[in-house]
Amino acid sequence: MATRRNQEQVSKWRSEVIEGMISVEWYMNAVICQHYFNRVDRSFWLDVLYNEQFSFGLRRSIVERIPGKDWQDLRRMGTIRNLFAHCDIELIDIRGGVLGQPRMPDPRKPEKDVDFAALFADFKEKRGPVEQELLNLYRKLGGKFTFRDRLTGREEKGGA
Repeated sequence: MATRRNQEQVSKWRSEVIEGMISVEWYMNAVICQHYFNRVDRSFWLDVLYNEQFSFGLRRSIVERIPGKDWQDLRRMGTIRNLFAHCDIELIDIRGGVLGQPRMPDPRKPEKDVDFAALFADFKEKRGPVEQELLNLYRKLGGKFTFRDRLTGREEKGGA
């Protein structure tokens, strides 16, 4: 049975996964702009890529069409994000009319529970390398970027 402490931990993991996917989608947006416009187009970014109907799946599909990389880890990260976003920590298990322990069945394998700890570990393992691959692709497409130091306000140019 899930405890309040477990629920709080899963909630923290959920936040980190969703925040992490915001970062990953930012890199995907940069790649998409660079691929189609050879620059980051602010209007396209705000009007199209930030539209609430423009899904992660559509972004992923576009990025996957750019030759050079198998994006299996990116697909897995999307699945993990969806499990955290759409699966509650527990449901009351009813089998054969008998009330069982609260649990969160895996949507693909209902006889098993969702293992949020394993999903979170998998996400953390994949995030850095996937972001780096997206950044590498952005650079390969000719993209350049500028970092602004939040403390000093100084800019440092980066690129290919």
